[in-house]
This record gives sequence, structure tokens and C-alpha cells, in this order.
Amino acid sequence: MPLGAGVDDLEGHPELTKITLADYASRGRDMWRNRLLWMARQGLWAEDMIYRLSNVEGCYNLAYHDDDPVIRKRAEMILDLHWLLYALQRVEGQFGGAQNRFKPHYAGYHPERGTGWYYFGGRPGTQPCMAALLGDYLPPEIAYRLLEQPEERGCFTYRERLTQFSPETGQPPHVYKVTYVTPEYVLGSYIAHDLAGGGVGDDPQGQAIGRYAERAFNGITFGKARAMLRLGPAVSFQSYHCMQHGPILLCRWYGRELVGADSPWGKRVGQQRPYASIISREGGGASIEPAVFEGGWLFVEAADAWFAMRPAQGQCAIHSENKEQFEWAEAKMPLVIHAGGASEDGTLDAFKKKVLANTITYQDGVLTYEDAKWGKMQFCADPTRPADQWRRINGKPVALPDKLFDSPYLTSDYNSGIVTAEFQGRKLVLDFNKNEKTMKDRQEEIQTNIASTLHGRDLQSSSSFHGCRKTGEGHTGAQYHLQTPPLDRSGGRG
Repeated sequence: MPLGAGVDDLEGHPELTKITLADYASRGRDMWRNRLLWMARQGLWAEDMIYRLSNVEGCYNLAYHDDDPVIRKRAEMILDLHWLLYALQRVEGQFGGAQNRFKPHYAGYHPERGTGWYYFGGRPGTQPCMAALLGDYLPPEIAYRLLEQPEERGCFTYRERLTQFSPETGQPPHVYKVTYVTPEYVLGSYIAHDLAGGGVGDDPQGQAIGRYAERAFNGITFGKARAMLRLGPAVSFQSYHCMQHGPILLCRWYGRELVGADSPWGKRVGQQRPYASIISREGGGASIEPAVFEGGWLFVEAADAWFAMRPAQGQCAIHSENKEQFEWAEAKMPLVIHAGGASEDGTLDAFKKKVLANTITYQDGVLTYEDAKWGKMQFCADPTRPADQWRRINGKPVALPDKLFDSPYLTSDYNSGIVTAEFQGRKLVLDFNKNEKTMKDRQEEIQTNIASTLHGRDLQSSSSFHGCRKTGEGHTGAQYHLQTPPLDRSGGRG
């Protein structure tokens, strides 16, 4: 019996009325094979917190229950990638970095924490993914190691190219996020590489940043203080153009610039003004000290992390009623946020001394900020200017990243379909093209290379998991026991 015969929605597409259930199943199988491969090549799911939870749950269902072995394997590898990204951006049990459609009350939780607690322990969370309990999947060992040894992970920059919401339009992906991860805090922001985009006439939501501007979170997540510094307001499509280099964020609120005059998104929220505010997560943490002013900068201490903030001209002011909300007089004035922590700066006094020694100028619409370690940053968030003037570091334009994932511990060339995770001598390769994953020791890799040189041939000594998830035993006979810590579900860190 034809599927969909007589359905009004198929009017104008008579060819679809002849699709049988078998045809439908075959097309669905091809769609999922291609979709999972595309995700590994060009970006995972949308950044939205709640929608991401649904997508993660769907991958568990595919990994556990699909009758196609290719789909099951790829879905499992997508879950591996998801939990590696989760581990990479955490600080004291909190998921840091830029986040999309992030409402203020979301500060109390994040959707993966319930499932993360099931795997990694720590503070129990809300909204667990129940589908995860229906099989024996375990995250990669490297994810456990990244989470349990933040000091060894150290301070590093992570960049990620983001998927487009409508890839069929053919628009080149030009939005990415930058995350600076330390043991004390995580600073993250969305970067619209092409400030001009397609213009509001073609896209009332603004192609320059697209839906990643919808209630976006750009700011700092503090570990021990269990709090966040967020650039506001938290409304749809009134966000910030950003430039981030390590712990330094230069940004400018663009308000309704990217929203068309007749756009319902603009009318819904009306006219706003920018500000930055500190919001606390549930359960609280170390106290945040009152803001102090020095040398035109506003300094805030959050346990073993801190930040300095000031507009390009003038200085910030503390809100008359909310002492943890900061404002600046001219709405479209660019802003500098410089984060610091004990790992890199030692003490707050040392951090202050460093920031006060830096130079900041604002001339002809260009904000210039120079730091002894991070160099000279120039930021001009004006889409009418030439593109090579929008963001420059030490005189050179900032290029669109050529990698999908880029960090010391997780890398993948854009559109390659091959993802490599490496930490503490362990190396995991997820090859979505061949539908296989391999794990090896760094020492094993060295021995293999030596043997290959001596004997003039490739010696394949990597071990593949091939479904032996709990012991990591592969077909070679090598055995890699997962160094998973006991699950402490009594509370504890995180």
C-alpha cells in the first residue's frame, strides 16, 4: 500500500504518493547514514541547550536500537565526540563556553549534567537522558581523564566551527566559537566571521550571526564561585559581535542592527540596552567580592578567578540596585573583558598589575588592546569596513578556522570526517568515513613507527574497540581497561 496516498500535504508532489514502506525505510536509512557523517564533517547539532538534549537522546536510540550496523556505529561515535566536547569545556563540574538560547534561569543547570553525573559522578543534575540507560555505552577513556585532571589539562584555546541551521541553502558556514579553558574559569564567545552576512533584507534574523544570536551566552563561567559573567540583555537577536584571543574578549553590542524593520523578533522584545551581569548557579559557591575600580578598569574577584572590564572610552558603572550588574554609557561602545586565574596569574594583585600595564586605544572606530603575552588585538565591528579590518592580531587579519575542532586535545580538519582526541599519551581516532575507531598508547605508536622504519613496512598495532566497550579489548588482543573513577553520586565536586 503506498505510504501517504491521499495526504493533503503531498499535493503538488504526486511522485511521493507512490513511495512504499520499504522505499520509505530505505530512504530513512540513507538519510541517517549521511546525516551522521555530515555532522562529523561539518558540525554537530545546534547549540541550543534543550534541543541538544533531544538530539543526544536520539543518538542513543540509534546506537542501541537501529537495525543498520553502520548507523549504530556512527551514532555511537557521535556520542563519543559529544562527551569529549563535554569534558573539554568543563570547569568544576560546570559546562562553560558560549551557549545559544540560554535563558538566565538556565544558569542553574545544563541538560547534559544529569547524564554526565551518571557517567562521571559529581553533583546530581536535572533532565538526564533516560535513553542512555537502555544500553551499555560508556564515554571514551580520554573524556574521563580530561575531567579528572584539569591541572594536567592546563590552560588552552578551543575553537569549533558551528553547523548551519539550513545546510540546504548552500550558505558557507562562517560562525564559530572560541573557548579559553583553565582550571579556574572558562571564557567563551560566538564569532560571526563574516560581519556583513547576507543583509537583513534577505534574512530577517540576520545571516551574519544567524540564530546563534538568539539569547546567546557570551562570557565567563567561574569554577569555585559557581557563577557566570554574562553579556546581556538575554533577548532574541540582540547580541554581540566578538573577537576573542585566549583570555581576552573584545566585543560590541549590535542591538537591532541585524534584525529587519518588519521582523517579528525585533518587535517582540523592543528596544534594549547592553549590560554585563553576574548570575549564580544553584547551590552557590565561593563568594564573589564587590567590584572595585582602578585605572579606569572594573575588577571583580570570584574565588581563584577574576576579570577586568572597561569600555573603549569611559568606564563601567555599577547598577544602582543590582550590585552585580555593570553598565556603560554609550550602548554601541566596544568593550574589553580580560579574564584571569590562579594558574596563569598567581594572585589578583599580579593580575591587576598586568592589566593596568596594558594599553587600550579607540580611534576611528577601531579598538586596540595590547597585552605583553597575547599581543596586539584590533577590533572594528563595522560591516561597512573592509573585512580585513574587522579583527586583527599583531597586524594580521584573523582567518576563518580551517578546522572543525581545534585544540591541543581534540582536532579535526573541516569536512574530513576524521576526529582525533589525544591526552596523556592516549590517542583515539574516530574515522567516520571508514566507520571505525582506534585507540593506542603514545608509547605503542612510537614503537610502531620504529618497527616500521626498521622493517620498511607498516605495522598496524592500534587496537579497535569493536563493541568491547567495557574493557576496551580489541581484535588484536591488546586490552585497555577504562580508568573510570567510581561514581560518587552523593554530591561532591561539580
